[in-house]
Order: sequence, then structure tokens, then C-alpha cells
Amino acid sequence: MKLYQKNASVVYFGQIDNPYDKFLSREFVYPLLREKNGKILDIGCGAGRNMIEMAKLGFDVVGIDHNAVPLKIAKEYARKHKVQDKIKIVHKDILRMRAGELGLFDYCICQEVIEHIVDYQKVIDFIYSSLKRGGVLILTTQHNPNLWNDLDDYAQHVKRFTKSEITDALYALKTVDITITGFPFHRLLHFLYTSLLKVRRT
Repeated sequence: MKLYQKNASVVYFGQIDNPYDKFLSREFVYPLLREKNGKILDIGCGAGRNMIEMAKLGFDVVGIDHNAVPLKIAKEYARKHKVQDKIKIVHKDILRMRAGELGLFDYCICQEVIEHIVDYQKVIDFIYSSLKRGGVLILTTQHNPNLWNDLDDYAQHVKRFTKSEITDALYALKTVDITITGFPFHRLLHFLYTSLLKVRRT
């Protein structure tokens, strides 16, 4: 993603300090980590916000991303929080990896990733191959194609999903629980942010 190949301040805000992603992690990702130990695979780990938090909870975490700039920040962020020994960072394109190449995991986190990928099913199938029997996938993504807006373009999304598309993509999971949510004051933030983008483009 070209946006995250820019300078560190852009990456830091977009992947660590982003209020929307922090909201998703706090409300929908961390509460699903029932056991406070085990192995977690973080797909599209970026600058490492989730990795660091999960390592602090006691998990061993493997993060994979194909963008070098965020991964450099992730390593520095892990050292800052003294959890570098609980984290392994893999700089690879997941679409080019073999099934199960990273081993088996108790949990897999795939937060706000598949909307950037045309062949998203290949990513989800890789996740299947990486989960232990009884393992849990926690996936968040953009919902409802009718809500496509300037922020989707700016973030270089390629797709928003319907509920049925997500259900079909998760065909191999024994149990699927889908929650549709909105970020508080999202429409107001969208208006303000898109207005800012238009000003910066002129």
C-alpha cells in the first residue's frame, strides 16, 4: 500500500494512533482473546499496534507484512515496550507464501486488511492453513459497498463487503459470528476528513 511507504509520521498515525482502528481493537479484537497465552498470527501487522498489545498480554506473536517502513517502526515500537522477545516479524507478501508456512496458531488477527486485496480469498485460505484445530480467526473489514466514499479511495481499498460475501469467504470455519458496527461520530469525522483531503488536493 503506497500510503504506508511514506514517512514514519504518516505510518504512525495511520497504523498506531488511528482512532478507528484503536476502537476496533479495543471493542472487538482483544475481548475475543479468551486465553491469555498461546500463539497469535497478525496478518498485515503494519507498525505493530496489535502485536505489542498482545505481547504485553502474554502471547507469542508473529506479524507479517510486505511493507518495509511500518515493519521498521514495529521493531522500534516493540523495543520501546520491551516485548521484542515475544514478537517475530516477517517481511513477506502473504499472497506468495505456502499454506502453513509460518506454523500453527491459536489465534489469527486480520484487521482491516482484506479490503486492500483483490484476491482476498487466498489470504483467508492461508489463515485456515495456519490455525490449530479449534483456533480462532478475528477478522475486521469494511462493510457495505453502498457506503464507498473518499476515505476508501484515499486508503486504497479495492472492495467493501456484503455480509453474505464474508460468510461465503469463511466457508471453512465451523462457527462464524458476524457483527456489524459503526465508529462513534463516524459520519461527522468522514465529512471533516474528506473536506481536509479536498483542501490538500487543491
